Amino acid sequence: MFLKIVNLFNGEGTTDYKGLNIDLFKPHSQSYNFDDQTCVLETTENFKGHKDIIELTEEQYQEIVAYNIELNKTNDQKQLEVLEKKTEMMQKVIDELILGGVL
Repeated sequence: MFLKIVNLFNGEGTTDYKGLNIDLFKPHSQSYNFDDQTCVLETTENFKGHKDIIELTEEQYQEIVAYNIELNKTNDQKQLEVLEKKTEMMQKVIDELILGGVL
């Protein structure tokens, strides 16, 4: 069974699987979209229904997983660019401190 959990985080920022038994999740099937606070997964659990859980077809699940992979690649690239800029700025400050004290 394929499921999508919405409102994935509770008020304290902790992951809330809405009572699902994580031991019954297919290993490595979870795919997260942290921007939307959603998770899709495959489980062997007999799903009983919850307002924050949507049953998906396998095709819908695969489409969401593919989207999340691309989204995460984009987010990772943006984070890398920010880190590179910060590193460059820090190196300039270090160089100025070192060279400023010598010259």
